[in-house]
Amino acid sequence: MQTGVLFGGQGGQNINMVQHLYQTLSEYRQVIDQASQILGYDMQLKMIDEQALQTTKYTQPIVVAHSYGLYKSAQKFIPTPMMGLGLSLGEYTALIAAESIDFETGLKIVAKRGKLMQEAVATTKGAMAALIADDLRPINHKLRELQAQGLSIYPANYNSSQQLVIGGVPSDLEQAILILEELKLCRVVKLNVAGAFHTPLLVSAQTEFNNYLKKVVFKEPKFTVYSNTTQQPFKANTLTDTLVKQLISPTFFAQALEDSVNTQDINQLIEFGPDSTLTKFARKTVAKDIKRYSIFNQISFAKVQGEFTNGN
Repeated sequence: MQTGVLFGGQGGQNINMVQHLYQTLSEYRQVIDQASQILGYDMQLKMIDEQALQTTKYTQPIVVAHSYGLYKSAQKFIPTPMMGLGLSLGEYTALIAAESIDFETGLKIVAKRGKLMQEAVATTKGAMAALIADDLRPINHKLRELQAQGLSIYPANYNSSQQLVIGGVPSDLEQAILILEELKLCRVVKLNVAGAFHTPLLVSAQTEFNNYLKKVVFKEPKFTVYSNTTQQPFKANTLTDTLVKQLISPTFFAQALEDSVNTQDINQLIEFGPDSTLTKFARKTVAKDIKRYSIFNQISFAKVQGEFTNGN
């Protein structure tokens, strides 16, 4: 089986995702303990702290450590991946899994990224909303019209062919939502987030993050990892530029997933993360005969392990 691995991003984290994992999976426990040593605080306690889970500087390392711990635990029964793809923050987990960077380096990068993003959103006060529609093209056209009229709203996440997340200045976003709903172009779900991620409102985080990443030595990934930003495989010599650009650029997860699955002839996908969001996106993006598995907590881990052990 040609296997692709998916790594979730920030947003689905919850205190129930870690229940029993630390006690039952030695590989998971080793990753979490290592994370505590690297970052200088008790990662296990942060993972069951509601406030920490909603604080970007903690959330991002928590999600990466959790996702990578699940991946390391599952390596004993899943095939070696041919392809990796993460949503936003999940790209760092994918790069760690593909050994482009080691876990310590990757976690330190993510901690720095989270801190800078939190500082940026504290000053910009952005907001986000998910737009759901059968056809996103009229929405994109209307967004361009509204931008031309001076509204600070931007496409942020192309999650599937039917879902687009937008972000921007709160008052402008509210105005755009009213117009989109009046035109009946989509269903709107406002998101409870700290700021407008993947939009130009985070530009203040770029310079310091770029300077930090320039000190990192990236290796070529051992399996192909696709960028949401460029929709192309990551290359060691351009990783810094791409990851810095990612902060203020929209993610094209759906397009990158479709391209990577077709290019690599992938016939099964395994998601690791705080929830099963990417598996749901994949259901709307890739062919229905591609098998999809999601590992996000102890129950889902045991279920997927059983399916692979019993003859997948």
